Amino acid sequence: MSETKRPRGRLIIKIAGALLGIILIYAVIANTDIDSLIVQMNMIGGFFAAAILITFTSQFIAVFAWFRSFLSPLPWKSLLHLFNIRLVGESLAQINPTNVIAGETLKGILLKDKLNVDYLDGAASLLLSRIMIVLSSGALLIFGVALMFQRLAFSSLQQASIAVCVLISAAFLYFVYALKTRRGFLGAPAALIKKLFGRFQKMQRAADGLMQIDNELIEFYHKKRGAFYLVFFLSLLHRIVGSMEYYVIFYALGIDAGFLSCILFDLSSMLFRSAGFFIPGQLGLEEFGNKLMFSLVNIPGSETWVTASLVRRGRQIFWILAGFMIYLFLSADIKKGLKETENEK
Repeated sequence: MSETKRPRGRLIIKIAGALLGIILIYAVIANTDIDSLIVQMNMIGGFFAAAILITFTSQFIAVFAWFRSFLSPLPWKSLLHLFNIRLVGESLAQINPTNVIAGETLKGILLKDKLNVDYLDGAASLLLSRIMIVLSSGALLIFGVALMFQRLAFSSLQQASIAVCVLISAAFLYFVYALKTRRGFLGAPAALIKKLFGRFQKMQRAADGLMQIDNELIEFYHKKRGAFYLVFFLSLLHRIVGSMEYYVIFYALGIDAGFLSCILFDLSSMLFRSAGFFIPGQLGLEEFGNKLMFSLVNIPGSETWVTASLVRRGRQIFWILAGFMIYLFLSADIKKGLKETENEK
C-alpha cells in the first residue's frame, strides 16, 4: 500500500509544482507587449549562440573544480566523463521535484559505473564541490548586496544586509575551522540521525556514511590544502563567467548594464530558483525574478525581462536536451559493458 502511495505523492507534487509555475508565468506576462517582445528577440539573433558558449565555459570550470575535489586523483582523461556526468545530473535536477538530491544521486551512480569511483569517495567530492559553489555564491552575494544598496539606497534594510554578509562570512570561516581542527561539520547531523532513528538499520548506515564523508573531507583539507582553495576559486570563477550571459543579452539589446549588475541578476535568479526547487524546471520563478530585479534596478524596456527570461529558458532547454541525449548514450554504454562482463564470466 505504501509503495502505491509514494508514486502518487510524487505525481501530485509534480503536478502542483507545474501548476504553480504556470500560474507564475501567467501572472508576470499577462500584460506583455508581444510586438515589443518580437522586436527584442530579433535583436538577440546570433547572440543566443554566445549565451550557449558562455554557459558551456561556466559549466566546464565547475567540472574542473569538481575534478580537483577528489581525495584520490582521477586521470586527466576522466574530465570528459565528469562533464557528461555533471550535465546529466544537473539536467535531472532541473526537471525533478527532488532537485539537487536526484541530480547528485545520479552523479554518484554514474561515477561508480563510468569511472569506478567508490560511492563514499564520490559523495565526498560532490559535497565539497557543492559547498564551494554555495560559499562562492555567498561571497558574490556580499558584493551584490553592496551594489543593490548603492543603486537603491534602502537605508532601512542596511542592518539586514550587514547580517547576511556576516552570516555568509561566518559560514565559510566555520567550514574551514571545522576541517582544520578535524572536528568536521557532519558529526552533529549524524549523531541526531542516530538518536532519532537509530533503531532503523538504513538510517544507521546513513549516519555512518555521513561520518565517513566527513572524515574524507577533513583528510582532503589537510592533504590537499592548495586544491581546497583552488576549488573555491574555480567555483567563484564559475559563478562570475555564468553571469556574463546577462551581459551578452543586454549588449545585444543595446542596454548599458554594468557587469556587477549582471552578477546581481544572476545571483537573484539563483535564489528565486532555489526557493522553488520543488517546481520542475523552476518554471515561472526565473521570469518573476527577472521582472522584479529589472524593475528595482531600472533596466530600460518594459519587455526586457521577458526577452532575457526567454533567452535563458531557451539555453536551459538546450542543455537539458543535451543532458538527456548524453544520458541515453551513457545508459547504452553501461548496459553494453555489463553484457560483456557477463559473457566473460
